[in-house]
Amino acid sequence: MINYDNNYKKVLKNKRGFTLIEVIVVVAILGILFAIMIPNFMNIMKDSKLKADLITAANIAKITEIYSTINEDAKDENNLIEKLKKNNYVKEEDLKSQYYNRENAFEVILEKSGKVKVRYVHTGEELYPKVTLKKDNNI
Repeated sequence: MINYDNNYKKVLKNKRGFTLIEVIVVVAILGILFAIMIPNFMNIMKDSKLKADLITAANIAKITEIYSTINEDAKDENNLIEKLKKNNYVKEEDLKSQYYNRENAFEVILEKSGKVKVRYVHTGEELYPKVTLKKDNNI
């Protein structure tokens, strides 16, 4: 008769878990990988928020062009964003900056020539048609 209990005990006796050094090495490697990946992930998030604001600015500019085509006197108006909201061209939530996380972050300038500019209200950085952002934007 075969004694399975003794064979099983021999197999378990030869099997051991990880040593403390092996566990420490794995944890150190994971720590290094996370230290490298987290700043890259943060930069990707920052860039995507800025790109979202650039797209929003372009959309606001196009809406302003449509509004100024329909309303010839639009070039003489000072508070164009309020007129766009009042006439349901844009909604309040459309004007939120993703990058700076601020409400009513965009300012629209409609020149006499019909050229539209969109910029951040609080920094003055131009977003449309030519992007003029500061070198290092802190959120």
